Amino acid sequence: MSYRVELTPPAEEAYYQFHRRAQAELDAGRPKHPAVLTFEEIQRILESVLTTNPCDPACLLMGPFADKYKVSIKRVSICYDVRQEAVIVRAISPVEPLNRQMLLKAIASGNLDTLLDSYKIEKPGCKVGQTSALVN
Repeated sequence: MSYRVELTPPAEEAYYQFHRRAQAELDAGRPKHPAVLTFEEIQRILESVLTTNPCDPACLLMGPFADKYKVSIKRVSICYDVRQEAVIVRAISPVEPLNRQMLLKAIASGNLDTLLDSYKIEKPGCKVGQTSALVN
């Protein structure tokens, strides 16, 4: 089965930012620049991985985000969900080592919406919060 890939506006904006950086390096005669290699990897994921095997259990997130998937490459993460025959790319974002710590801190402090807004990530359809069972 082949899936159609659709980009949300924030994902499309990020895609074009990566594309512009890569194109600038190509225009400068640097085809092996990290920006070019990163964009080529994004293209490969969008054109092959997400169109043929988007429901790979290894990419499935857990907990309240269990209906979302994430593919990470060296410098970029692509977050998406699958709807019937379409893959909806929600975000294409640089991988930052502190993202996990920031996410856990935002959940614990009740500021998850603010964090998601700052990254232009569409909020999930459920309420995410911390329970006392998770703390103890």
